[in-house]
Amino acid sequence: MTAQISENYFEDTKSLGFLQLCIEGITEEMFKGGYSISIEHDFERLRDHLSTQGAVINPSFDPAEHDLAQAFWLRVDDQEGQTIACHAERIYSTDDFVSEFLASGRLWWHRTSPIPAETWRGQLAELPICLRGNVAYAGSMLISKPHRGRGLSLFLPYLSRALCLRNYRTSFHTGLVRESLAGSAVPTGNYGFPRTTPIFRGTLPGLIGPYEQVHLCWMDRHEGFARLTSLPEHPKFPIDLHCGAAVDTVATTVPTCNEQLEV
Repeated sequence: MTAQISENYFEDTKSLGFLQLCIEGITEEMFKGGYSISIEHDFERLRDHLSTQGAVINPSFDPAEHDLAQAFWLRVDDQEGQTIACHAERIYSTDDFVSEFLASGRLWWHRTSPIPAETWRGQLAELPICLRGNVAYAGSMLISKPHRGRGLSLFLPYLSRALCLRNYRTSFHTGLVRESLAGSAVPTGNYGFPRTTPIFRGTLPGLIGPYEQVHLCWMDRHEGFARLTSLPEHPKFPIDLHCGAAVDTVATTVPTCNEQLEV
């Protein structure tokens, strides 16, 4: 029989209430910084914004390439109403995210379908766990230079994960970074991933240059909750979640995906 991941814990009002407090707390912190944020589903608007900024268009979030019904992006505006940052998430229902979407190239292409060999050489590395269930993939983060260093590269990934957990009951959260970024504190310190794993050698779509090592950032839902509970103690950008001791309760009661496997 195929192993299924139980979603029963999402019926726990404490867990759902905690996620709502995270969403409200991060949004409030951004508002204090002079920013407004909205959840968008018009991906043509995202593509147009990235184009005007001269940024790479990730085909994973291109409406000309995919049906993006299970996806959203966050738009951040400054006090003058100018869009100064964005961040996108797409949710895949899958039995094996790596083989079904990375190895096949379907993560990026659907309508044009170039062969994976155009992106990487050799086999994809194996992970110690199968990424299955509702798997979120994040990308297309862009922050205007005058607004960098103000916490947006932390607020946006954490906010989008809280939304994924609340709205899509995600089992895993993922992203891809180049080796130069994987070796920095950004994926773990800013984005909040507990790890990056070398996954293939090649180039990410839209980038030009020699092949390099590409890393997969990933975490399970338990780790996602754990990172959210740590926000009040963040050394640089602490966020008041207004939930006191409830943070510790949520962190210890949410099981890992492995603990929820039912055969």
